[in-house]
Amino acid sequence: MASSFLRWCALSGFAALGPDFAAVHAVMGNIMLRKRDAPAALQEFKEYLRVEPDGPMAASARDMVAKIEKALAARR
Repeated sequence: MASSFLRWCALSGFAALGPDFAAVHAVMGNIMLRKRDAPAALQEFKEYLRVEPDGPMAASARDMVAKIEKALAARR
């Protein structure tokens, strides 16, 4: 878990320097999923799609958004 936290810290700083660098948001979304923070993961995947809607990870990001939204709706 410590390595995930270190990656999160490193990428958070990088994302602050380049918020339009889409790949950072995809990686952050995956890290947030591993941390079991679905709302944060959802935000990151949506941000990836905002920045790069037709990017190489767009289909996977859309799938993750749909899965996370479904899971969050089931909690309510």
